[in-house]
Amino acid sequence: MTLSADVMTLPADVMTLSADVMTLPADIMTLPADVMTLPADVMTLPADVMTLPADQRADPSERPLSTPAELVVAKQHVHQDIHNEGRRAPLKSSEVKNGRVLQPKSSGGQPGVRGQARVRGCGHSWRFWERSSLSWSSFTHGEVLPRSQLPSRPHSTGGTAVNTNATNIPVTRALKLAPVGGCVQWLSLPDEVWVSILSLLPHRDLSTVAQVCLHLFRLANDHTLWQVVSVENSSSLTDQWLSSVGGRNPRNLTIYRCSGLSITPGGLEEFFKLSQASLEELSVTSCSGPGLHGDLVLTLSAQHCDHMTRVDVSWSGATDTGIKALTDTCHRLKTVVLNGCQVTDEALNALLIRCRDSLRRLEVFGCLSISPSCLNTVSELCPGLETLNIGQIPKVTHPCLTLVTSRLKRLHSLNLTGLHAVSDQTVHRVLLQCPDLQSLTLSSCPGVTDMSLHKISTHAPRIRLLDVSGCSKVSDAGVKAVAVACRRLQHLDLSSTATGNRGVSLLANYCSTHLHTVKLSFCQISPEAIHNLSRRCKRLKLLHLYGCAYIPTEKEIRDINPTVKLYPLT
Repeated sequence: MTLSADVMTLPADVMTLSADVMTLPADIMTLPADVMTLPADVMTLPADVMTLPADQRADPSERPLSTPAELVVAKQHVHQDIHNEGRRAPLKSSEVKNGRVLQPKSSGGQPGVRGQARVRGCGHSWRFWERSSLSWSSFTHGEVLPRSQLPSRPHSTGGTAVNTNATNIPVTRALKLAPVGGCVQWLSLPDEVWVSILSLLPHRDLSTVAQVCLHLFRLANDHTLWQVVSVENSSSLTDQWLSSVGGRNPRNLTIYRCSGLSITPGGLEEFFKLSQASLEELSVTSCSGPGLHGDLVLTLSAQHCDHMTRVDVSWSGATDTGIKALTDTCHRLKTVVLNGCQVTDEALNALLIRCRDSLRRLEVFGCLSISPSCLNTVSELCPGLETLNIGQIPKVTHPCLTLVTSRLKRLHSLNLTGLHAVSDQTVHRVLLQCPDLQSLTLSSCPGVTDMSLHKISTHAPRIRLLDVSGCSKVSDAGVKAVAVACRRLQHLDLSSTATGNRGVSLLANYCSTHLHTVKLSFCQISPEAIHNLSRRCKRLKLLHLYGCAYIPTEKEIRDINPTVKLYPLT
């Protein structure tokens, strides 16, 4: 250690320095006895330095700092070193003793406890919890980026901290900390872990979490948590809530079975104004109240969000008024879902002309006013359709279905629920004209028999979803044909059919690899067949047994296959 000339005074009886070697000022400082003691016959001092033996040399960082400002500069240097290294490092505290700043060194800490140190001259050990004002997190491509940190970090048990008093001089104080296992450890988790946890919560609960503390407020408002907003079965939606969500720039908003009694047109318009740069997908379905009426939603969204690609206003009371407003501004729509709406041929034809190049999915289930000529226009203007739902449209005829499917060669999903025009012959023609069909819904089609299932097994062996619920002429013979040929089947609905134990056993034997949803409501199934299906199908997630004579308990099914969710619950 090199000491300046004005640091110390040597006793007169130790040695005499000549005038040309060193002149000591009158207001010198005397070193404490426990810091350094120089024997009388140590050495001859050079003009400007004094060299101590190796075992008595102090750390160079323990030089005195002449002003409080130097303390601040020194601390900034430590932060800068941490920043340059790109890693976490503890910020060591310091102790003031007789005007000198002593840096504690690691020694004497408890075994196995990281970050402990003992202050020179003190008999107790203490832990450093302080960190740099920058925290670091590794990302997927190897880069290191800064992350924000708590305004005040919690302390560890039994530690000490350094504060500055009114004169800006560091002083030590004891820390009182939360016990191990308390909230301190939770708050110390990385932000990425917190965001992953909060992503599992519904959005109405995120608002509650945000009121706990400033740290959780910041995390709960992370933009990644509000890209896809979904609210279901809520009666407390207000204009303030919509404004809050719109300010977070959501990309997707889904409101299902909610009450719009507290929502005004002005509040809804404010939401679309705030989210006009980000909103791409909008779904407001099965809602009540004038504030969430389909026509109002479509009109206001079309005025401010003309770049939307997906719109779903099923069962919202939408009419031609809302459809025409949507048609006037939105020309890049890929998905339009109007199930249960009062739409006529005129409004739908205008929409098809506007979005003929981009439309890939169209659902008009239950739109009673749609005519066969309009469906012919659909197939003519939009040959690129991949999903078509025309269920419960009573005006559809067999020639119409044949013509429509002959033009839609890219169909992957087709829903013909409740169409009396559908027969085994119709199914055969559809399968020949749509070779890529992977989802087929024939629910409540009285003309469908086992012959249709044989045709499906022959022409659509790659089918993933099949719904023949309500087709009373479907029996074990048709189920056998599908089970043997369609090994990739994932979703099968046989509710209210003549399916029995033999058909269920065949499904368990041949479709056990991919099958995850089976609906057997109102079928005559024995306990052994149900147990065998649950045991063999390792990926089975959902099992419907409404109206069956034997319904096992949930515990009984879980003991066989813990992944299965049984309905009804018993």
